[in-house]
Amino acid sequence: MLLAVGSPSLAAITELSPADGIRQYAQLVRLYPESAPYHNALGYYQFRAGHLKEAETSYLRALGIDRCYAVAHNNVGIVYLHQRKPEQAEAHFRHALAISPAYVKAQYNLAVALFRQRRYIDALKAYLVARKQDRGYVIGRDDPEKMKAAFEEANKDPETKLELERISQEYSSPN
Repeated sequence: MLLAVGSPSLAAITELSPADGIRQYAQLVRLYPESAPYHNALGYYQFRAGHLKEAETSYLRALGIDRCYAVAHNNVGIVYLHQRKPEQAEAHFRHALAISPAYVKAQYNLAVALFRQRRYIDALKAYLVARKQDRGYVIGRDDPEKMKAAFEEANKDPETKLELERISQEYSSPN
């Protein structure tokens, strides 16, 4: 199984504990309610604290302010993955990529969402795009045991197995 990855954007500047981050960004959101980055950062800390519904609300508020905020689309997509809503997650990852086509985290997370929908061929194609964008990042994210389990699951379907073998051969070169 692949793991989705998020990005805090502003929160990365000074990493706080989830409780401190929630306090700080809740105050900033009250002071600057039209700041999409502050809503996004609040959502990041809510997510880290395990408050998925609140994080979803914060990310959606950020998107209500700025529909072209690719990081917020990616982050709300991750919340949807954790809520077992891969179709909704896919839509947000695709929005993020429409805004920022080279956004490797959104591309990688799209592969996760597709995999969780059992759309294995599409998932592999999305994964390979992410890997082509930033091979080091993607390989660093992969857990060999989880990747092995993912391929074993995907190979249970004969048609998928043949297509995966074809794609694997096509992309097996080190470049």
